[in-house]
Formats: sequence, structure tokens, C-alpha cells
Amino acid sequence: MGSVSVAAASPVGASQSSWVLDSGASFHVTSDSSQLVDCKTIHDGASVQTADVTCSITHQDSLSTAHFTVPNVSLVPQLSMNLLSVGQITDQNCFIGFDDSSCFVQDHRSGTVIGTGHRRRGSSNLYILDTLSLSSSAGSTAHVSTVASSASSFAKWHHRLGHLCGSRLSTLITSGCLGQTSIDSSF
Repeated sequence: MGSVSVAAASPVGASQSSWVLDSGASFHVTSDSSQLVDCKTIHDGASVQTADVTCSITHQDSLSTAHFTVPNVSLVPQLSMNLLSVGQITDQNCFIGFDDSSCFVQDHRSGTVIGTGHRRRGSSNLYILDTLSLSSSAGSTAHVSTVASSASSFAKWHHRLGHLCGSRLSTLITSGCLGQTSIDSSF
């Protein structure tokens, strides 16, 4: 596997249980083995390179929690934060959108929003994912996470999707892409 880059390795602005979207990470990494389904030992000497140090990858498997389903996550015990690779997510035929306060992950084929997050204000301004449900096979159609969509309001989706006009947002809601969201005719 060799050595790959990870853009961040310090917990500035993110708790150890948070999952940070990282455009500089070559792949998904965690230091918490309890979040992985069945850790498989890595024997090939693979490592990640942070700004300060090279860290060994010890295990790999899928992340599976109440809010996340993500395949191919590497365990790097020396890291102090969990990182989700923007590149690895987009390689699964997904689009990631950002605005000043939130982010979302959308399956390209179905148009379904499969993950949502927020921007943590402060010194780091990191984008933290709250939910993500990726399929284990690249390019397959994913389903909306009930957690991600059940309590979302029309205004929140309007904001998350880059201030999408009301009629187009209503179309997404009517087609079921945004879960159980009520249409607000004031937009």
C-alpha cells in the first residue's frame, strides 16, 4: 500500500468522535478501533504521512455506527482525529457540496442526499459530517439515511443545497430525495 498523505493530525476544533471531511486525506482514517466492524490486520507496512510524522496503518475495515456506514476505513492509532477523505467519497460516484455553515454528500446516480454535516466555527472552521451512508461497492445507488433526513426543515435544505429555489427544492421533496420534509410555499 505504501505511504499516503493526511492533511490534519491534531484535534483543533474537533472532538475525537467527530468525523472531519478532509480534502487532503488520501483515504478514510480513524484511531478508534471500536467504530470498525471487524478489524483486519494490515501486514504490508502501509503508513500515512501527516505534517509532522509518519504513522503506521495497523488495521482496515468498514465504519458502522448509528450515524455512519463507510467502507474501507484505515485504523491509525497515533492519529488524534477521524478523517473522511473527500477524494475517496467522490471516487464512489458522489458529489460533496459546501456552503458557509453546512455540507452534504449526494449520490450522483440517484441524486439522493446520503450524508449531511455542519461547519464548526472557531479557529479551525472544519466541516464535520453528522451522518453518511456509503455503499460498499463504488458507484452503487445509496439510500437516504433516516437520521440525516427525518427532522430536516425546508429552510435547512434550502440552505444546505446552496439556496436552491423553492420550486426545485419542492420537486426534490416530492420525489422523496430529502426524506420526510414538508414543503414550505413561502420560498
